[in-house]
Amino acid sequence: MVPPTSIQTTLFPVPRLSSRLVETTTSRLYKVRWGVLGIGAAVLLALLGLGCYNSQLASQWVRGSQFSMGVGALRVTDQVVFTKEGKDLVVRPAEGQTLVAIPIRLRNDRTGKALLLINEDAALLRDRAGRQYTPVDPFARAVALDGSLDQSKVVAPFLWGKISLDQNYQLSGWLLFEALPNREWQELEWRQGDTIVARFGGYP
Repeated sequence: MVPPTSIQTTLFPVPRLSSRLVETTTSRLYKVRWGVLGIGAAVLLALLGLGCYNSQLASQWVRGSQFSMGVGALRVTDQVVFTKEGKDLVVRPAEGQTLVAIPIRLRNDRTGKALLLINEDAALLRDRAGRQYTPVDPFARAVALDGSLDQSKVVAPFLWGKISLDQNYQLSGWLLFEALPNREWQELEWRQGDTIVARFGGYP
C-alpha cells in the first residue's frame, strides 16, 4: 500500500504528454491503450526521447537506462505552503538558507514496474561552484501555517515516499531542497532506480 505521503503524486500515461508540468494535488491514474498516434504526437515523443530543449521546462528531457526525466524551471523562495488533510502547512528554511523547489517529470520507458523510494538520497542539486544539496522531506519539515495562505508560495504535489511506476507511465511533482542563497544552478542528478543528469538552461 502506498503511504499517505506519496498519494499526492500525480501519475500520467505517456500518450498524454504535454509540455506543461501538471500541478495538481489529486492523484489520477489513467489506463493507456496504444492506438494510432497522430503525426504531431509521434514527432513530439521522438523529440522528447532525443532530449531536445524545451523552453517551457527550462531544461532537457534526458534519457537514462530505464527512465527519462524532464526538469522544470526551479523556484527559489523563503517558504513553500501546501494543504494536507484540510490543514494549511508551511515549510521554511533554516537561518541563512533558502528553499529551492523544482518540478520534475519522470517517465518509465523500459522497466515493467519500478518501485521507487524518493527520499534524501533520491537526487542531488548542484550549483556552479560544485556544492551539492539533497532533497528535504517537506512533510517532516512542515508546520501549521499561522495566517492566510499565499497562493504564490503554493507548491504541490511533492515527490516523496514510496511510489510504484508502471512502464509507459510518468509521474509529475516537486522536489524541495534547502540551499545557500544567491546560487547559480548547474544541474539536477536523479539517483533513484536510474542515474540521470539534467543540466539547466544556459549551462553547457
